Amino acid sequence: YVELVILADYLGIEFVAIDVQSLQPLSAGNPEESENIAFLLFDGIHYDAFARSPVDSTDESQDQTVFSRDERGDALKQCVAIAASKNKHRQFTDVKRFKLRCLTCDKGLKGQEEAVSHANSNPGHINFGEY
Repeated sequence: YVELVILADYLGIEFVAIDVQSLQPLSAGNPEESENIAFLLFDGIHYDAFARSPVDSTDESQDQTVFSRDERGDALKQCVAIAASKNKHRQFTDVKRFKLRCLTCDKGLKGQEEAVSHANSNPGHINFGEY
C-alpha cells in the first residue's frame, strides 16, 4: 500500500485498489486534489490495473485505465463486479492462511508469518512454493 501512496502523490492521481478477497476498496492519494483516478485489483500479492475498452476492440492500446471524476462511480461499479467474480472463483491469495512448503527442507508451513519465521530461523531457507 505504501508504494501506491507514493505513486499517487508523484503522479497527482488517486488510486483505488479493490481487495479481491474482502471486496473492500482502499484509496491512496487525495481525491479532493486529484482530477483523475485509476482502479486496481489486488489479489493478495499483485496489483492489476482495471481497464475498459471504450469500443468493442481487442486492441489494448484503446483501453482506458485512467478515469475522470465524472466516470468514477461507473468505473468503480465495474471494477467491483470484476473483483466479485474473481472472489467467487477464489482467484486471490490469502497470505495469512495459504499453505507453503519450504523448497529447501520440505517443511509444510501456513501463511506468510510462518514462512518469515522459518526463513529467519533457518539460514538459506528462502525458497517456498504454494500448494
